[in-house]
Amino acid sequence: MIKKITKTLMIGSSLVLSNSLSFAEAQAPALKMSGFTSIIALCGDQSVKSNGKGGTDPSFAVGASDFRLTVGGKSAGDFGYKYVINFKTIPGQDPLVNRNYVEFDSNDIGSIQIGVVKGVDDSMTVDTYGIMGGTGGVDNGSAFNLINEAEGVINGVTLIGSTDTATKINWFSPTVAIGENLGSLQIGLSYTPNTSHNGKGARDNSQSGKSKFGNETNIYSKDGIVSPFGLKNVVYGITYKNTFGGYALTLSAIGVSEHSRAVVTNKSTGAKRTIALQRTGSYQLSAMLSAGQWDYTAAWLDNKKSRLNASDITTSPDNKIVSVSSLLSQNANLGNSGTAWNVGTRYSFGAYQAAVGYFRTDRKTDATQKATMDAICTTLDFKALEGLKFFGEVNYIRTKTNKSQLAAAQTFYENIAQGQQAIGNNAGTVLILGTKVSF
Repeated sequence: MIKKITKTLMIGSSLVLSNSLSFAEAQAPALKMSGFTSIIALCGDQSVKSNGKGGTDPSFAVGASDFRLTVGGKSAGDFGYKYVINFKTIPGQDPLVNRNYVEFDSNDIGSIQIGVVKGVDDSMTVDTYGIMGGTGGVDNGSAFNLINEAEGVINGVTLIGSTDTATKINWFSPTVAIGENLGSLQIGLSYTPNTSHNGKGARDNSQSGKSKFGNETNIYSKDGIVSPFGLKNVVYGITYKNTFGGYALTLSAIGVSEHSRAVVTNKSTGAKRTIALQRTGSYQLSAMLSAGQWDYTAAWLDNKKSRLNASDITTSPDNKIVSVSSLLSQNANLGNSGTAWNVGTRYSFGAYQAAVGYFRTDRKTDATQKATMDAICTTLDFKALEGLKFFGEVNYIRTKTNKSQLAAAQTFYENIAQGQQAIGNNAGTVLILGTKVSF
């Protein structure tokens, strides 16, 4: 199936090139620059102050920062092409170049992207995270830089199996009207051969590549020490849009499928072998309704048993084997990879935007026990001038786990001499103030 999809996309590109290109009248490629940076001050308080996250004194950070170069041209017809390179300009972050891809656009076949780029699950999803201001709340935001997260909890916004910026090919269909006043549909597909591959890396499906992007750290170690990966990853999405009576409705469905893998290491010899995990089959349903100055969102996500160990593979008694499930509690294979839902609203008035969102995640860490998260996020953004924004954000986060998961995590940290304390039940509040300059 993957070969057919790839072949179809390649043929489509060739047809557009042959039928739409008019070199005599083509618009020469032109360079455009864009970017932003956000500087934040943040402080907070929580019940568990381990791992260097104690105290209520404020700290400063670069919340997010990007610089993008886009070189694009166009034929006399409808064929467009561009080269995009994006620099992640946060000091100390790796990699510096986090996106590098080419894109071809045509009314006939839609849009094709090839290279280091995010997939359709990133651009076609509508959920509460998408309307949050500030730094973004509990997913890509800065709240967890201060809050200790209980072991085994999932954040609940990103699907397990999401490939981030692993090397891939995307296809977005043209938007098609399905009837008079019945709205429109668009579909999208992403194919990633190996979710651990990034850039010029050599092909090696026997182990996870050097890149952590596209490797799952959600139910394993958050710092990427243990990172399963996927082969033949396919992400498929569909979006429906309609406007009626002053309302705008968007519905989205995203699914992920792949062959999931992990690497087991013998601590004595250093020998590694690849094991199969349970296949990824996660999905997300989301909706957004806009009415005047108000936006309302809701989403449901189910990871099923995606990238979970297929059997109860644990650290051997003599600690010679470190497996992907070393961080998980016993019988983790009888649990799941988590479900999540969120709801939110945003109100725009003048130069201000205020948003509030509630996020809930549930995960069975074995046949009976759970790890959960509840989060309430509020943001207020003020557009002072064109390209200048000031914002405030308050996050209340409560995470809970169980004794089995806590003990498994502590044993793992001790075995790898990480000097890290396993986190049990915890609750805390984070206040973030910042400014964003963009162009």
